[in-house]
Amino acid sequence: MSQAHNVVEAWLNNVAYSHSRSKETALAYRYHLKLFCDYASTSPEGIIKEYEGADDRKFKMKYAQLLQDWISSMVGKYAQYTIVARLTAIRSFFKYRSLPLAFVPEGANRVTFHNRGMSKDEIKTLLAESKAREGAFCAFMIQSGCRPGTIGHLHLKNLEPDWSKGTVPCRVIVPEEDTKGEYACILTFIGDDALHYLRRYFKTRGPLPKDSFLFVNRKGEPMERTLISHLFQDTLRRLRAKGAVNYETKTEGKPSELRLYGLRKYFRQQAAPAGADYVNYWMGHKLSGVDSHYFPGKGTDITEEVVEHHRKVYAEKALPNLRLESSTPTEAEKRNEELLKKYGVLEKRLEDAEEKLKDSERTRDKDTREQMILLETLNRAAEMREKHQPHNLEQILADVKQEEIQRQADMDKFIVEHPEYVWRQEGKIPMEHVQKVTRAFNEYRKEIEHAHAKDTEN
Repeated sequence: MSQAHNVVEAWLNNVAYSHSRSKETALAYRYHLKLFCDYASTSPEGIIKEYEGADDRKFKMKYAQLLQDWISSMVGKYAQYTIVARLTAIRSFFKYRSLPLAFVPEGANRVTFHNRGMSKDEIKTLLAESKAREGAFCAFMIQSGCRPGTIGHLHLKNLEPDWSKGTVPCRVIVPEEDTKGEYACILTFIGDDALHYLRRYFKTRGPLPKDSFLFVNRKGEPMERTLISHLFQDTLRRLRAKGAVNYETKTEGKPSELRLYGLRKYFRQQAAPAGADYVNYWMGHKLSGVDSHYFPGKGTDITEEVVEHHRKVYAEKALPNLRLESSTPTEAEKRNEELLKKYGVLEKRLEDAEEKLKDSERTRDKDTREQMILLETLNRAAEMREKHQPHNLEQILADVKQEEIQRQADMDKFIVEHPEYVWRQEGKIPMEHVQKVTRAFNEYRKEIEHAHAKDTEN
């Protein structure tokens, strides 16, 4: 192993030990140091060797001037955040190697967002154009909020047991070693859209053992962030050429208007109703403040109770806005669905009761009469439901039920006033008699309503 490699690795290992074990941080720091060394026409070991035989003051003045010149060469060409990130890496190298450095301006750490968010229609167009693997990766990122580097190192077992059970939302356990900085194990979820794209992608790979990576390159190795980012941009360029998606092209030193991380931004915006703490936790951000210690799932304490708590919040507050192919029912619609299920069971029971009622006398006991009223109520409510919004269902049922109670009262009065229509023979009531009674009763009801209308006018 070369001395240069030893110098850089020792520096990065110390950064990992004291601050962050993020693989992406290590890659970025290594890249930024190389850029500076290329600009200064030196190397990491060359900087250290130069200090060993140099005057302390001259050394720190020289490299401070080099860094200031480097800053000047980047201003106006690169985003402020990029410049600050590069200087942070160089300062870290000098600090960990105990190298002196004179004054270098800090620079305001302003973040200028050149990228814009993607709309749902643009995302659906992107997924339709993408190949199975890229489509599944993007859908996973949209509904989980995970970093692309994290997704690339997840295994199928990280989705179990929900994956095998077909549970939606499907939980995703991100191990500590796959989080940025490896600070804690985290929990997030994906919805039915991401599951659909995953199943489509897995069909291209055949049967997979539980320890398989979710996404792999052509060599079967875990898919890296840089690869999926390039494929994402390739797909966007094709769509732009077709006129399906419009966005500004990348200029030198500036990111493209539409970037892979825009999908993560979409998650953050759409999952916002769940609350900032939940969204940040699912995205793998560190929670700050005293209250973070009591947040469910903080650290490695991810029990089944915690999973179900997060699942409920995700399903009710985040997934409705993250769903891509179909909309999630509103709370009112869900309530109506529950009512319809309950009334569906009741209707089946009442249909059985109706068959018995057809063979019975017109005189019914109280319980049977109430069942008949409910049956007629359901039948009429089903007819009226097409003309009303779902949230009026309960009111429709109440109104129709009241009408049916009045109709039964009128029927009782009709039988008393017209005993000739009561069927007194044994056996089933002939349909002709039922029709005859129905016609007579309808005429009787019209007379009552007409009389009521005249009384109202007077």
